[in-house]
Parts: sequence; C-alpha cells; structure tokens
Amino acid sequence: MKIKIETGVPVPVQATRTPKYPFRDMVVGDSFFVNDNIDPKRMQQKLAAAACMFVRKNRNCKFKTQAFPAGVRIWRVE
Repeated sequence: MKIKIETGVPVPVQATRTPKYPFRDMVVGDSFFVNDNIDPKRMQQKLAAAACMFVRKNRNCKFKTQAFPAGVRIWRVE
C-alpha cells in the first residue's frame, strides 16, 4: 500500500461542548437543584463526579452536594 502525503488540508476545528451544569458561572454561596427523575443518590453521585472533573481544571473552588427526596442540590462552598 502506498500512502500519499498531502499539503494544505485544513485541520478540523473541534466543536466545544456546552456544559451541562453551570459550575463555571457560580460564585461562593450559589447553588442549583437538579431533578432528573432518577434516584437522588445516583444523581448525587453524577453531580459529585461532574463537580470533581470541573475542580480538576479549576482548583480554586469546592462544591458540596446534598440529596433530597425530590432531587439533588449542589452548592459552591469555596
């Protein structure tokens, strides 16, 4: 097999994903509530994991989650 080298082919621009949760817009004391009609404990795990991924890139913040019968609330605490 012969592979041809090409010049001038533009690199595709990778589309950025719209964030699902508003972590970037939150300041200390802000919170939001999520009710996705799934088990609140499972939703809490999903939100905690999403917050953890955000904190890995933005180390100057911390979040706290709390499950309630109707859903989950997450606060920015630092």
